[in-house]
Amino acid sequence: MHPIASTFLGASLSFSSFACVVERAGLGPADGSAPIFDVGVATDFAIDVDSAGDVDANFGDEDFGVVELGVLDSGGVDLGGKACGDLGVASHRSCLELRDDPCLSGPPSGRYTVDVDGAGVLAPVEVYCDMSTDGGGWTLVGRTTGGSAESFGWTTTFGAVDADMQPYSLGLGAEMAFSEVLFGKRGGGKAWGDRVYAFAVTPNFVRSYAETAYAVPALRTVIGTCAPPGGPSMLRYVGHTEADYQFFFRDSTSFDAAFGMQADEFTLTSNTCGVSGELHRNEGMIMVR
Repeated sequence: MHPIASTFLGASLSFSSFACVVERAGLGPADGSAPIFDVGVATDFAIDVDSAGDVDANFGDEDFGVVELGVLDSGGVDLGGKACGDLGVASHRSCLELRDDPCLSGPPSGRYTVDVDGAGVLAPVEVYCDMSTDGGGWTLVGRTTGGSAESFGWTTTFGAVDADMQPYSLGLGAEMAFSEVLFGKRGGGKAWGDRVYAFAVTPNFVRSYAETAYAVPALRTVIGTCAPPGGPSMLRYVGHTEADYQFFFRDSTSFDAAFGMQADEFTLTSNTCGVSGELHRNEGMIMVR
């Protein structure tokens, strides 16, 4: 490790080994000991690192200019335990974590590798992340194409994320942590169509509603003008997540394999706003965050 010299708020410091983490009360060593730079109050702290190792420090509205940290062997600064210079390792559990990573500075929509169970037994997997719709951070878990699939749903895997001409089902719903679902008409490729909705789910939604239905608390219109009071009747219940044929949607808690988003299209009833949200007989996508 190269020695690091730093001048900050008039104090000159020198380190022979150093990794820094962002804390709301200051900048401190990665080993958890007391902050080296302590602003005394909880405030926002942002730094930018260039290729020469220079760091521009900013606390709240106050810009303290460049802090000389030299060149780190790791190739970057450690933010909250993640090295900005070592982003090739799958260390994010979801697209939401990727979106919120301060090292990435607003990553674009596209394919990324995530590790949904962290240090668990599951291997990292490639997923598609929508980083623009409704604030971004969405992970694609299901996509129709007008074709058929041997298995399709929250807990079954089919197809490939980049094969847009085939149905796709990520199948890791039971392992992923998420609190919102985004679904609606699919446009071309991985683009949304003109009818898209979102709703909140309870923790462990996929496991908790494996054989029962979940009442959608409030359906939010993200794209389009369809927003009837109480939501479209065929979109009031989801769940039955162990089904291996569709993502279940219905106006009743009773399971019926005929209703939901299947590998070829949404099968609901009556393509009207008040009944199906104008999704019936349309291709669709489902994402979570």
